[in-house]
Amino acid sequence: MVTAFADISLRQEMILAIFPKVTSFLSLVGSFYIIQDILRMRNKVNRKMKTTYHRLLLGLTTCDALVSVAWFMTTWPIPRDVFPIYGALGTQQTCEAQGFFAQFSIACIFYNCSLAIYYYIVIILGWSQSRIDKSRIEIPMHLLGFMWGVATASASVALGLINPIGWDCWISAVPLGCKESFRNNGETTCTRGDNANLYQWIFFYAPLWLIVIGVTVIMTNIVCKFKRQDAKNKKYGEHDSNKRINSKISFKRKGPKNEAISALVMQSVLYVFSFFFVWIFPTILRIHEVTSDVIYYELVLVSATFVPMQGFWNMIIYITPRYRKIRRERKLRNAPQKDKAALVRTGQDMKLALKGEVP
Repeated sequence: MVTAFADISLRQEMILAIFPKVTSFLSLVGSFYIIQDILRMRNKVNRKMKTTYHRLLLGLTTCDALVSVAWFMTTWPIPRDVFPIYGALGTQQTCEAQGFFAQFSIACIFYNCSLAIYYYIVIILGWSQSRIDKSRIEIPMHLLGFMWGVATASASVALGLINPIGWDCWISAVPLGCKESFRNNGETTCTRGDNANLYQWIFFYAPLWLIVIGVTVIMTNIVCKFKRQDAKNKKYGEHDSNKRINSKISFKRKGPKNEAISALVMQSVLYVFSFFFVWIFPTILRIHEVTSDVIYYELVLVSATFVPMQGFWNMIIYITPRYRKIRRERKLRNAPQKDKAALVRTGQDMKLALKGEVP
């Protein structure tokens, strides 16, 4: 395999080392904003987060923050004697430390799946927060991703799989492009990290793509059912607003509450869209690696630039309800007196919905 780094210039190496630092820093800012904001919301009586939504988002953003720190380092932890690229200043130990957290990023992907499941049980099944608490479904939502992330990251270090991959350290064979034994009749030309590509699939890409498929199915279900219900609401009008066309769907009518659920659906779609946007480029890169003998520098650069950005996109989505609130309050101040009561009710319902609670 011809790698992307065989003939790149010093300028290209600098760009590859610097661009991910910028996006990782943006992700760190976004993650820390969400973390401090959620921690300030804790119930003053029992010091716990109020909703599963906040706890899942806190887990996701904490994971994003840890991984963003590792990705911010880019080429610094890489041992220069192993992979002489711009900015390489580290040792094998620093490379393994960075690679540990890079692999741990799979826990963030599990959290995205948990968030999609949460939106499904709240929007489609109509579960209340008290029912979620009683079911204890939240516990595996936190544990599965964390355990898989720690277990696979630890195994990667123990098996000697963490090595430079270009712009950082992760599961890779050394030297890049060497022949791995599972593809070469049991013989290898790799000095370290033999069969790393196989472990990439087992530890990371297989769970990633399974989660992508699962999240796609969940969100398609949510959006399609919401659109069908919304169409029925428009067809039958207010006189049919109290009929339960589908007893498990919680958006049953027009008006303030339906607008609130619509906002909740939109927020869930945006979180999933940010997840897809971040991981689409590594997915394209991986598919290209499997189907081609050449890895292009441009694909590596785009992947390295956008993969650290989820914390930033999550912050934008997280603060969007506040922007809507400001617009609603401005509209309320300028509205005729007869419309203010409806706007107040809409605002109260949207406040609950955008916190992850069905009105």
